Amino acid sequence: MEHDGPAQGYRRWALKIEYDGTGLVGWQRQNNGLSVQELLEKAASRLAGDAPVMSATAGRTDAGVHASAMVVQLDLPEQDRLDARQIRDGISFHLKPHRVAVLEAAPASKAGMPGFQRYPDVIVIRSSIVPHALY
Repeated sequence: MEHDGPAQGYRRWALKIEYDGTGLVGWQRQNNGLSVQELLEKAASRLAGDAPVMSATAGRTDAGVHASAMVVQLDLPEQDRLDARQIRDGISFHLKPHRVAVLEAAPASKAGMPGFQRYPDVIVIRSSIVPHALY
């Protein structure tokens, strides 16, 4: 994904996600197991009629690590005309049964990484506490 803006016909979105990393290889797509990035991109692709969807984030987690309020950028086809609630709920639906949830979705700027101003950082926890939206 280029950092200078979405491809023609795509709209950039910012998602705030949380996940239980148990059994996952971490955020980044890898050959040795299932990642949060792979799950998120597949779920977003299903929502977008199987169009390819790529994601980016400013951080990442290691295998088995949980995250809360992680901000992810992805570009979805414009023709779908989905609003923020539909994107949040639709991607979360397609993430089931995995313990990954979209907490918020918002249109992002056409350039650079997205962000929710009040949640600028990734919060990582290494514990058995499960993030609240995953219940």
